[in-house]
Amino acid sequence: MEFSTKLSYDHLESEELKATFLLCAQMGNDFLIMDLLKYCIGLGILEGVYTIREARDRLHILVGRLKDSSLLLDSYSSDRFTMHDIIRDAALSIALKEQHAFFKRYARLDEWLDKDKLEQYTTISLHYCDIVNELPECINCPRLKVFHVENNDHSLKIPDKLFEGMTKLRVLLLTGIDLSHFPSSIKCLKNLRMLCLEQCVIGDELSMIGELKNLRILSLSGSELKCFPSELGWLGKLQLLDITNCSMPTVIPPNVISCLKNLEELYMRKNFVQRELEGQTNASLAELSHLNQLTTLDIHIPDLNVFPENLFFGELDYFKITVGDFKMFLFEGFKMPDQYEASRTLALQLEDGNNIHSQMGIKLLFKTVENLLLGELGGVENIFYELNLLGFPCLKHLYIANNFGIKYIINSMNFLLPQEVFTNLESLHLYNLENLKTICCSHLTGASFQMLKVVNIKMCHQLQYLFYFSMVRLFTNLAKIEVSECDTLKEIVDVQRQGDNETDDEVDKIEFPQLRHVALQGLSKFTGFCTNGMLLFNEKVY
Repeated sequence: MEFSTKLSYDHLESEELKATFLLCAQMGNDFLIMDLLKYCIGLGILEGVYTIREARDRLHILVGRLKDSSLLLDSYSSDRFTMHDIIRDAALSIALKEQHAFFKRYARLDEWLDKDKLEQYTTISLHYCDIVNELPECINCPRLKVFHVENNDHSLKIPDKLFEGMTKLRVLLLTGIDLSHFPSSIKCLKNLRMLCLEQCVIGDELSMIGELKNLRILSLSGSELKCFPSELGWLGKLQLLDITNCSMPTVIPPNVISCLKNLEELYMRKNFVQRELEGQTNASLAELSHLNQLTTLDIHIPDLNVFPENLFFGELDYFKITVGDFKMFLFEGFKMPDQYEASRTLALQLEDGNNIHSQMGIKLLFKTVENLLLGELGGVENIFYELNLLGFPCLKHLYIANNFGIKYIINSMNFLLPQEVFTNLESLHLYNLENLKTICCSHLTGASFQMLKVVNIKMCHQLQYLFYFSMVRLFTNLAKIEVSECDTLKEIVDVQRQGDNETDDEVDKIEFPQLRHVALQGLSKFTGFCTNGMLLFNEKVY
């Protein structure tokens, strides 16, 4: 197998593709393409690529070519890829011979590597290895570009002078390491472009990272920080910053985020909170308006009152934004996408007194949002009319929960022309909407709801009908209907309120060509699917 893998490797059309393949072999099973992207930016192996957006596009092409060559395989999600174990072993053998890359996983290291070999290595990667004699005080690796130690035992220490002999290092990853005494030799890594200190305990000397002026990627995700140093604002070339789920006893200092002028991607879920702590002022959301290159944002805004009126997110390619009490969003069916998943997701819960109509920066997101969760909205009664008259053209999944103001999802009968709404919506979930009267009261075109597959309704106590007859012709892909605990619901389809252009013959025929699953429970006034008309299901409905 090694021979055939080497033959396929040799026939790859570019050095860039070969380097990407060998990197993939070091990533483990079901690796994130985002992790591969960070490596590629850190090592600078993508020629003519300067932005993360360009790098992501190039990597999707490269990964596709490697899959076409059967060197990579699909994984369980679109943002991950994997490699057959036999191919990986062969690729690691190639990397050892051609790039002097040392890679060990779940191995036992009784003694450190030979000095002569260390001077030749370009990569040292140790994943969950048992390092018996700890790390040496200093390692002389003049050619080393990648140093990666992944561990789950905080007893492993990093000696203070460890990095003094790695001056050409470009990528440094330490995971699960005790860095309470932060190694001062990290200041020697002037060529470092990628620094990931994840799930580590990090001491108060983190300020020295500010001297690594060539950093493009910085991740402190999941780490315990004693402080968030203002010196991080010196990293003017930084393109990606990830401080997701960091534990910090202090606030983020002001005027740090705003200094990162080249920042393209910012991940700071659960960390960007405007507040005062023991007299310290935290960074404000207004600082994001200085990030003109920002394309990706993952953030939790606890209170809409701290959202500046002049902050707009209209240029974002991807976003995962929650506004309000995050606990309100933890209900069945909705899941905030993973950290690096390419997504346009907005979860919105307004406190009493907040007005969504004064927040144009938030309302702009409705034009491109794909996954939307709405809680209380400060008096909004009509989703379509009051939030987005374009009809949410990109929305795929809509969740509305625990809202006492909404009366209509769509009510636009006063419009003279037919409307196109929810043209890409795949699932609709409505939960505990106390005053919802109807889902749709409007003249809609054939493109509306054309992709809808799932309707799930629960605890909507004023709803008498799910759909009017005029809507049924739109549901060519509807496959699943679940309704429960709606004690006023009479019928699924109301044929008594047909439009002016509908004939008696048309009313006689009600067809759901793709419907496969219907679940009805706790409907005390329910009389039937529809009182009049011929109901046509697919024969496999259950």
